[in-house]
Amino acid sequence: MNRYKDLLSDTFVIGIGNFMTKLIYFFLMPIYTLSLSANEFGQADLLNNLAALLLPLLTLSISEGVFRFVLDKRENPNELLSIGISIIGICSLIFALCVVCVFSYTKESYWIYFYFYFISEAFRSLFAQFARGTGKIRVFSISGIIAAFVLFASTYMLLQELLLGVNGYLLAFIIANSCSIAYLYLSVKSIQNLVWSFSVEKTKMVLLYSLPLIPNTLSWWATNVFSRYIIAYHCGIGLAGLFAAISKLPALVNIVTSVFQQSWQISSVRESEAKDRIVFYSKIFTLYSAVALIAGSIILIMIPYISRFVLQGDFYAAWIYTPLLLFSAILGCFSVYFGNFYTVSKNTKAVMITTLYGAITNVLLCIVFVPLWDIYGALIASVASFMVIVTIRYRDTYKMFPIQFNKSIIFSSLVLLFLESIAMTLDEQCGYMTAYVISGIIIILNSLLVISTLKK
Repeated sequence: MNRYKDLLSDTFVIGIGNFMTKLIYFFLMPIYTLSLSANEFGQADLLNNLAALLLPLLTLSISEGVFRFVLDKRENPNELLSIGISIIGICSLIFALCVVCVFSYTKESYWIYFYFYFISEAFRSLFAQFARGTGKIRVFSISGIIAAFVLFASTYMLLQELLLGVNGYLLAFIIANSCSIAYLYLSVKSIQNLVWSFSVEKTKMVLLYSLPLIPNTLSWWATNVFSRYIIAYHCGIGLAGLFAAISKLPALVNIVTSVFQQSWQISSVRESEAKDRIVFYSKIFTLYSAVALIAGSIILIMIPYISRFVLQGDFYAAWIYTPLLLFSAILGCFSVYFGNFYTVSKNTKAVMITTLYGAITNVLLCIVFVPLWDIYGALIASVASFMVIVTIRYRDTYKMFPIQFNKSIIFSSLVLLFLESIAMTLDEQCGYMTAYVISGIIIILNSLLVISTLKK
């Protein structure tokens, strides 16, 4: 029972921080849609996603590597942190030269802000993952809360009061990341008392793990973000801004599922050598998937009402695209769960391959469908790409760890959830009524599944 208690404890602590963080990010949307035009928000979002693209590429995904090896009690945390700081420091200097060149060519001041946003995000991620890996779960959680609250306050001041536009959007992230870094430094003694220690052999070991994560992260970027650039090219940056705005709404699902995922990453590694690990993994998957499906079905029928608060002005009309995005987010939850077993086995090459297949699917379908059907083309591509990823990862997971679960309920619930999203997209009374009925069926089926699983 200790394993369940540990997982529940980690989930609760991380959950508080994650829930509050995601909720604050959610409340940022009205500020963005009130303070920025569709063009400005589109530009800001493209810069934000460019940072997400460059971070793993330029930092060699070292934060993930440090986190994974810090979990191994045999490794020296001090040495691993030194490796992480060294690599990020060197890469930051190289990136500075690139930014100077771009700035001198474009003369756009937001590139300067973009650089410091990049640097602050890189170090915040490293320190946060180090804290999580060394068991400082509470510190990790609080650092996220601090970043979120500061981001909200800074965004309101810089966008609503000072009207700084895209520059203010980036500056708010810089301030938030800096405050989070300061807290992590003051709260984690291992960071404060760092004694420089660099080993070429250990660096190679960490990089062999982290380097395959670069194409993996880039593939995730292509799966989730590439469509916005295609929409901007074919339909204009304004429509890309609308698509970026509605892409934030599926974060409601992530509030529920990401609470679990970060703690599960620790528990799954911790229990990887246990004799009854298959039973443990199977039970957790059943509960996780049931909760995700119930949450997804409820949020789907609430989307029109939630959108009235989140999407202000001209942005509101775009809510109709959200249901299929939400279904994609649910598939993403399943893919992350299965993908964690690659972390357990340290098989980052396999996780890279699965994500690459999804990215290729998304890119090809976006190129074909977006010119034909605009945003709907991007939605079709998103659903298809996540289906590819989930299918391959499920197959691989079953080979490594043959987890057992009620396939008929889980798979039928996924089909029903897809039908519910289609019904909501129809935007008519009959469609809404159909969605309500389907949601009720999903909730009943998965509630019964949760009850039966807990009784075992």
